[in-house]
Amino acid sequence: MQIYTRLLFLSFTIGLLYGCGGDTNEDYQEDDPQQSAVRKKSLTDTSQKASSAEVEVKQVAPFADFPLAPTQAQVGDYVLTFSLKGQQEATRMGADQVTFTFQQARMHLPGKARSVLIFEKGQKKSIPNYMIIPLTEVPDIQEGDILLGWWSSRKEMQRCLVTDASDPQRPKVRYLDIRYNDPSRDRQGRPVGRMEEALAPKSFTKLLATGVPGSTLAVREGNRFKKATVVTQHQEKILAIGFAGHMQVYDTSRCRALPIVPNVKVGEAVQVPYIGIYVKGKVKKIDTRLGRVFTEIQYGGKKKMVAVPFGDVATDLSL
Repeated sequence: MQIYTRLLFLSFTIGLLYGCGGDTNEDYQEDDPQQSAVRKKSLTDTSQKASSAEVEVKQVAPFADFPLAPTQAQVGDYVLTFSLKGQQEATRMGADQVTFTFQQARMHLPGKARSVLIFEKGQKKSIPNYMIIPLTEVPDIQEGDILLGWWSSRKEMQRCLVTDASDPQRPKVRYLDIRYNDPSRDRQGRPVGRMEEALAPKSFTKLLATGVPGSTLAVREGNRFKKATVVTQHQEKILAIGFAGHMQVYDTSRCRALPIVPNVKVGEAVQVPYIGIYVKGKVKKIDTRLGRVFTEIQYGGKKKMVAVPFGDVATDLSL
């Protein structure tokens, strides 16, 4: 009886296997050689793409030809960089297909060419040092200094004007890279382009000289100049972010580093960026509490007043 029951069970199992797709000829027929070849190529291409994507993600390198060099950031330091997802996409698709917005992260393990960062969601990933802006602590912070940090509510890179340095660990600042007339308001109802906020300790560095990461360049392109923000310089190459988050490598011979704080006066002829391109203008007002040079320009045949952040004003561009 037991033998009979086992035979019945074995027979049922074999039938079930065949009934549920055990017959591989039905699922993978090779009757049409052309279809078979297409199917095999598709499977091979898919496998190769997956493998390639996996390799690229493991070795993030949005600008593979840019020179590698050590970083000044130390373990635990705050830094500025592009999001991990964005760097992976730029590595796979090309940097020209991605809009770059630098945000805060933290140094986990610095290296001579690449470093491991802790990103906002806790991911740890090795990225090239040229994609890292260190926020080196500077103890001597004074009113009127220009700092580099991030907008506390959005974590995005910002230059800041110190308005109150009574607590140098938490200086009060006004952000310079938010449009002066931005209609947005903070939770207290203040216009974001003119509000004051206190920075968190060790979340900023001071812009001490022209051409340092976070400062502004005027980059020659034909017979005009466009605005860009320095990310990294190595020898004769500069990696910089331009208008609308477009990031690329420039030869230093094309770049003009602009003063962190402009030395201009009312009535002086200047050059200022408008929609990413430098145009001629005349200084109408300088507001040292806002960090803005109010400049009259001509655009579309009409006069227009623009509030230009300190650091973006040029005086010697040949336009």
